[in-house]
Amino acid sequence: LAVVSGSGNLDPKIPMFDQGETEDVKPLIYTTKNGNGNLSKNFENRAEIVTSDASQVDLPYVLKDLFDRGVSVVLAEGGPSLNHQLIEAQLVDELCLTISPLLIGGESEGILNGPLLPHPNRFQLNGLATQDEFLFCNYLLKQDLYCS
Repeated sequence: LAVVSGSGNLDPKIPMFDQGETEDVKPLIYTTKNGNGNLSKNFENRAEIVTSDASQVDLPYVLKDLFDRGVSVVLAEGGPSLNHQLIEAQLVDELCLTISPLLIGGESEGILNGPLLPHPNRFQLNGLATQDEFLFCNYLLKQDLYCS
């Protein structure tokens, strides 16, 4: 299990970090120097902290590090800013969207938050499923890669 947090503002009481004290394999937290200052005292025995020197977490490095550790599949459940960074760095080859029949309003940034992408990715529908009135959509990156 790995978490990306540039700020390091994480709650050490989250159950996934309880296992780090007793297990041989601790959760990973990828962060920045700034975030490391927030994490070092609360997560010392709960997680392995991997720090980037940049102002943002180096996402290509994160994937390389995970693959070097034997991880073969990465599922990113990020917020709009992390999703934008992943797409911008061309690190997404599959997109899963869930559509809910509940409209609640409010302020939303959508699934991506950041400047317009110079080369938007084109995905093609790979599968649909339904459960309890929810629609689950699975898209794969098209071979031609970019929208025209």
